[in-house]
Amino acid sequence: MSMSRRPIKLFGSPWTPPEWMKTNGDFHGAGQLIGKPGEKHFKTWANYFVRFLQEYEKHNVTFWGITVENEPMAGGIVGYKTPSCYFTPEMERDFIKLDLGPALHAGGFQHLKMMMMDDQRFELPGWPDVVLRDTQSASYVSGVGIHWYWDQDSLLLKLDLAHMYFPDYFMLYTEACYGHGALGSWEQGEGYSHSIIQNMNHWVSGWVDWNMVLNPRGGPSFVANYLNAPIIVDAEKDVFYKQPMYYHLGHFRYTAKKKSK
Repeated sequence: MSMSRRPIKLFGSPWTPPEWMKTNGDFHGAGQLIGKPGEKHFKTWANYFVRFLQEYEKHNVTFWGITVENEPMAGGIVGYKTPSCYFTPEMERDFIKLDLGPALHAGGFQHLKMMMMDDQRFELPGWPDVVLRDTQSASYVSGVGIHWYWDQDSLLLKLDLAHMYFPDYFMLYTEACYGHGALGSWEQGEGYSHSIIQNMNHWVSGWVDWNMVLNPRGGPSFVANYLNAPIIVDAEKDVFYKQPMYYHLGHFRYTAKKKSK
């Protein structure tokens, strides 16, 4: 943050509650919060958000936004390796209005941009239709988080419909990551540019790479999910590489900066 020439906007995105709060007693696999929204486990989990934000504030780190849950549908997949927590649109709607929204407001974090869904584009416009048709939950929400991994299997029309139905809520691509740790892949950079241009032409307001820096293998990863990143660091050789993706992303940052003037 001290090195950046411009303010950095941070948002947090939870993957899983503690094991003791989940129906399967595990960070991984098919499991959800015990009980239902409005009950003690959901309220306790909402208070975790508040405590997370408070602890970062003690270190002079403030957040621009949060998502309610990272890829909530993944939490319903048996044997899923990545930490997760299952939510349906209806569960998320009720968690927002009964627990999370009130807890954030009571904790003084009503300014945060809360993003619902935070899952694949094929969930549009159905997921927002459940959450944002409810005036109580909608009052706490600022935007819709979207992941890009299944874009090839879902129509751009879904973005247009979501905007048409809910024009007052922004859509932000909150996670993207291309391929594996291959150095010098211009094809991957072109894939990023194609996605950014395509989605921003259909009402998406921003686009986030999941990994800023990885090692040459594409890690570290505790679930052997080795990927690529705009910057690759080889600690053994004490060098780093700016990938083609880095330069592709830089074009859009520069354009946004020029336009903002």
